[in-house]
Formats: sequence, structure tokens, C-alpha cells
Amino acid sequence: MRKFDILKIFTICILMSTSLSAFAQPRMNNFAGNAYFDFVDTRAVINNPSNIASVLELTSSYNDETNTGWGGSILSNLANLQAKQIIKADPYEACGALTNGAAVSGNICLIKRGNCEFGEKALRAQTAGAIAVIIVNNVPGGPVGMGEGAQGGSVTIPVIMISDVQGALIEQELNNSTSVDMSFLRWGKGLTNDLAIVRRGQSLWHSYSVPYQNFGGSGTPEAYKGQDAAVVANFGTSTATNVKLLSTVYWTPKGGTRTEIRKDSVTYGSSFPPADSIIVPFIDGQYDINATGEGRYDVFYEVKSDNTDDYPGDDTMTYSFYVDGRKFSKSRYNFADGEPFARVGYRSGTDGADLTWGPMYYVKNGGYEFEKMEFGISTSANALSLEGRSDILGLIYKWVDGANGGLTDSFVQAVELDLVGTANKVFVSGDSSGDMYSVDIRDAFDDSKTINSEANTWYWAAIALPGSSTGDPVFLLCDGQLNYFTRHWARIKSTNSWRETYAPLFGDVYSNLASSAPNSTIMYPFEGTLDEDSARFSNQKDGLVPSVALQMSLFPVGVKQISEKSVDINFYPNPVTDILNADINLSETADEVTYRVIDGLGRIVYTKVVNNVKTDKVSISTDDMAAGNYNLIVTANGSSVAKKFTIVK
Repeated sequence: MRKFDILKIFTICILMSTSLSAFAQPRMNNFAGNAYFDFVDTRAVINNPSNIASVLELTSSYNDETNTGWGGSILSNLANLQAKQIIKADPYEACGALTNGAAVSGNICLIKRGNCEFGEKALRAQTAGAIAVIIVNNVPGGPVGMGEGAQGGSVTIPVIMISDVQGALIEQELNNSTSVDMSFLRWGKGLTNDLAIVRRGQSLWHSYSVPYQNFGGSGTPEAYKGQDAAVVANFGTSTATNVKLLSTVYWTPKGGTRTEIRKDSVTYGSSFPPADSIIVPFIDGQYDINATGEGRYDVFYEVKSDNTDDYPGDDTMTYSFYVDGRKFSKSRYNFADGEPFARVGYRSGTDGADLTWGPMYYVKNGGYEFEKMEFGISTSANALSLEGRSDILGLIYKWVDGANGGLTDSFVQAVELDLVGTANKVFVSGDSSGDMYSVDIRDAFDDSKTINSEANTWYWAAIALPGSSTGDPVFLLCDGQLNYFTRHWARIKSTNSWRETYAPLFGDVYSNLASSAPNSTIMYPFEGTLDEDSARFSNQKDGLVPSVALQMSLFPVGVKQISEKSVDINFYPNPVTDILNADINLSETADEVTYRVIDGLGRIVYTKVVNNVKTDKVSISTDDMAAGNYNLIVTANGSSVAKKFTIVK
């Protein structure tokens, strides 16, 4: 998996527990690596004042694991980054020489994002003698990746970004002349008693946002049930006893007052020595989510033990999820701007390989129109304009476990997927790397029509990312913060075991697949021997949740005829053994037409581009393609139309 930050494989210890009781502690020893380094990562903590003591959510300009990026290494400078004062830059945006260089020298410089490049800001702090830089985001949604700009190559000190919310807390104390100090850590602070809920280690809900109409009717579907759990670390030097994880769930209706709706806990009754490092206690029992309208759920976690914790700043953690009018979103969602949050771009495999990736959503109630697909891409060169690049194709697949002869095993197989919708984004002037796009969804086989949801059905909202032979591939924008793995793992290990795929991906070239692949291959498999589907253990602390959202209609509607069908496709023969022939007829001449053959897993196995076409005859060799179901997708004049064919051997 190539990205701008980090990936790896690791070992973790898991604690299975049930409400108010405990089991022996099993271990997950299927992976190489270090549980702390791979899940916990480098931590930045505020030590004082105690009222804002906490762990900072951050991104770093330098990747200590791959030794890539810009700025300095945090790990190489740990000894010099303990209990250091934070000094606010003057001017705060550091777009000019600092006037308080004497105060900044030897300390950590706090700088506001905006009006000049990150590298320029950091270099000014370094010139003033700063030992590290904290960039405070100037927009909501958490920290994001930072480009080095023209001057970042000269920066040798660590540079991190934190959220606007955490930055405002620090700034307020500094403005009140209160001393604020912090430390960068690989593990603990050397304290005797120091338990912590690991950053990004909470069990989340099915999605960050689900439309309210999916809560109507009787019962809560399995996909929507709550599952409380959290990754807990012993950062102290002594053994902790009677470690307890507490969970409290709150509901705030839109425009209403927050109320507590659920409280539970689980206790691990034996000792938890520092050598164990990490456990994952979970409450063995799912619970219903019964929303009464639009609003927000907040889940508050707290960890305790027999001893008073010496650093309570990381003993609690809260996450939220939303019941919205019309949005499905696995990533965090910016409701004010009407688009998913994204802080980093990722892609899998080599730059030259195509891949298809996106989140899974469960639709409880049918009859609602799939209106828009929302997603974003970036380029490694961060091009200001994407005009003239290849279009990007969004795909809506219906997934029925066990369909068409597949195994009823909760694993996604090619034969079980049915392409139902497409969303084609053609880049125009003004489109830029890192932008979010909202694209109309149309019937995959007749772009003159819309499509509606079916009740009690899973849908895969996937983006087909093209490879690159130029060294400038496109990356799918991802949340970079949320982590669904803890929920995934706890639900599998609970008494009422439930396997929930959340972000299926296939990231390899077709020629590398085993023979007779499409109708038997599951998605990108879990590392090690756990054989889990699409929950990449090595991706978790990096927040590999694709920022791909769906907008649904507010009310049930019928399928609509919205335009003339733009592409008509006729095959012969079908089924096909060696050569597929297709007659293509467009409603109007297109300057460029793209033909793609996509297999049952959404992998692009054939691409051809032709120019100045209204009618065309296409012959496609299928000799190297395995038996199975495929779609030919024709993209022209901003629309995409698919037609299914079958290869037999």
C-alpha cells in the first residue's frame, strides 16, 4: 500500500471479556512486529497545565518508519523533546520573520496554518532556534498531510500538525500567560501507574453517518448494532490490577438536549503487567441503535484500575456518529460544507497497477434513490489542475453473500457482486488535486435512468483508480483518523460473532492473480493466518477509511427517466470464449471514448481509448481472462454505461 504516510504489520495482545466478567487472555501472535510501534505510534502529549493534559491527534511531515517526507525525525530527537515549553510564534502564521525569536529558541514553536507554505513557516521557526514545530490547523476536521513547498527541504527539525480544537486550547493558555509544556514519546512517561486508551483504538459504529430513514421499521439489523471495545495500553512501570473499561452512550436529537441512554463496563480481574503492553477489552454483547430522528450519538470510554492513574490525560476518549437526513459516510463528514473529511491520499500496489477500493454500506429500507457519490483524489505531484487527466469512475455494487453459487461465509467473492450504478467524474478546468467531487449516480446499464436501493442489502461504493506509467499516479482521499478495526475484531470475537467488512479493496494487477480467479477470489486478504476480509491489520493506525460518501433521496421515489440513453451496446457472441465483439452507438459524437472491461471484483482488466466516435465496432480478446462475469463500461461525453457479458472456458 503506497501512501504519503505509513503502513506496517504488527503483533497485538487481545483481551476477551464479557460484561462484568472475564476470560483468559488470548493472544494474536500471527504477525511480526511490535504491538506498540505499529498500533500506538509516536505520541505527543501535553504535560501541563493539567486542565488541558491530553494526547494530541497529529500528522507528521516526516515518516520515521520509511524515512521519507521532509523536516526532522521525531524518533531521532526524542531525548531533546521531553518536557519542552510551547511558545506561540509572533506573527502567529509565521509568514514573516519571527519577532520573538529569543523566546522561541530552544523550545517548540506553535504556528497557525494559512497564508504561506508549511515549509516556509517551519524554516522561520528553525531559523529562530526552535527544536520542533506544531502547526495548528485553521479549518475543522483534524490535522492533514503537509507539503514541503519551496523551502521544506531546508527544514531539519520535527514538524507536526494538530487540530484547530486542540490548538485553540493551547493558544488560550499561552494567551493567559500560562506555561504549557509537552513531550514526544515512544511509549510512556516513566510513571508508575499509567494506563491509557490508545489513540484511534476505540470500537466505532457501522458508519460515521447513516440516513435516518434506515432506522424505520422493526428491529436493529446486525450491521447497525453497537459493540463497545477499546485498545488499552499499560504505559506505566508497574502491574495494573482489575483493569476496567467503562462505556457510556449519549443521544442528542437535532436541536435537542443530550441524554444518557446506555452505560456498561467490563473488568479484567487479573493482572496486566507492562510487558503485555496492549490489551483489547470488549463488552460481550451488542446493543440496538434506535434513533428517533436526526441527531448525534456520543460514546464515552474510560479506563480505570485499582491504582490512581499518574497521567489521567489519556484515560478517556470519546467518538461520535450521526443520524443524518441523507448521507452514508464511513469517513468523518463535514456537514457544513457538504463533503467528506479527508486528510491524506492512499493507493495500493505499484503505481502502474489499477485498483478498486471503497466502503461498504448497509441499507435497511429500500426504495430510496442513490443520488450522488462523493469522493476525492490527489496526485503525488499535487498538481494544481487535473484538467486533461483520465476520468475517474465510481461504481455501486450490490453484494449478496452466497449469491450465484458463492459461499455464505461473510467474505466478498466476485460472483456475489452485481454492478448496479456508476458515477463518472470527468475533470474540467478548476479541478485540483485534493478536491472533493459530488457526482450523479446513474443506472450502470442505462445512464438515462436513476437507481434505487433495495431493502436489507449491502452496497459497495468503490472508486476505480487508474494506474500510472508516468510516475504521477492518483491516490484516493481517505479519512486518516478513524479506525474500524477494533469494532471488526470485537464483533468477530464476541459470543454473537459477526464479520463486518468495511472497506473492500483489490490492489493487484490482473496478471498476478491465480488462474480461474474472479468467481472465487475474495478481496484483499488479511495479513497473517487470520483470513479476515478487507480489514487490513497493518493499516489501522493510519486511518485507512476511504472518504467515499453516498447521498440518498430524503423520501422513497420511483426510478426516474432523466435523459436520453447516451450509449447503446450490443454484444456478439455472449457468452464468449475467445473474442468479444461489441457494436457501440452514441447519441452524439464524442471527442474521446474509453472502453473498460471490469471483472466481478471491480478490477480493470482491459482499457482502450478512441477519438472522434459516434459509432464503433470493438473486438476484445478474452483469451487471458478467466471464466466468469464481466462488464464492458463505455465512457463518453461525461457518462458511463455498462453491459454485462460472460466468459466461458
